[in-house]
Amino acid sequence: MSELAHDFFANNPAMAGPLLAMLMFTFVFTVAGLRAWRVSQKHVDHMANLALEGEDEETTDE
Repeated sequence: MSELAHDFFANNPAMAGPLLAMLMFTFVFTVAGLRAWRVSQKHVDHMANLALEGEDEETTDE
């Protein structure tokens, strides 16, 4: 990178917003990944069966 471009990006206050957004995205993505990695199988099974609860009753669409 040229010296001119380096100075522009290093001293430009408009770069603070994108940099902050990138750091926030990295933090949230890392936390979500760690949480998904550490979840127990019992919790996964419970959450998977939530959508099926109450399907034992017959419903009529009349």
